[in-house]
Amino acid sequence: MSTGLVAGMYKLSHWIMKLAAINIMWLLFSALGLFVFGFFPATFAMFTVVRKWIGTVDEFPIFNTFWEAYKSEFIRANGIGHLMLFVFYFTYINARFLSSTEGLIADTISVFYIGFIILLIMMSLYIFPVFCHYKIKTFQYITYAFIIGVTHPLVTILMVVAVLFFYYMFLILPGITLFFSGSGLAFVMMWLANFVFIKLDREEHNSEFVQDRVN
Repeated sequence: MSTGLVAGMYKLSHWIMKLAAINIMWLLFSALGLFVFGFFPATFAMFTVVRKWIGTVDEFPIFNTFWEAYKSEFIRANGIGHLMLFVFYFTYINARFLSSTEGLIADTISVFYIGFIILLIMMSLYIFPVFCHYKIKTFQYITYAFIIGVTHPLVTILMVVAVLFFYYMFLILPGITLFFSGSGLAFVMMWLANFVFIKLDREEHNSEFVQDRVN
């Protein structure tokens, strides 16, 4: 067995262990907030750690990074997460109510609600990657996530495929849920979103450069 293959297998096993560790922390810290208040900050903290890995920062204190992100954005993560849950629930209830009625107006409004739910799902795919990448006002995260999701349909579709893939994987192999249910999906989604962020950051840099040249 070649040295390169051994090194590759070691690196892969190291990544698997790190993903398993961060997933267990995600579950524990979600439970720490009784899931109602712990899920969203724990998810934000998980994406924060994954973002650092994708950003080529291989070695850093995982637990400390997770804990700092969890406690520093506890309130904002819960605010954004529960706001989105409320909008989802409100939209779903209204869509169900309209589906039980008849008439052209009801059908038209139902189509509108279905489209709105699709946009909400699209936005929810990006909300945590955007939350980790940008330092902006709270409600701007929702706006940014919505705009990025709409303007980058290919990446959005790949995210949906990733969600469905992991969903069926956990149905087939439920034993891996404890170790990769959150971290595996977070890694793939952050990896995909990072392509968009790099492109947007490059475009912003080029725009600033051109503006400086003009001035």
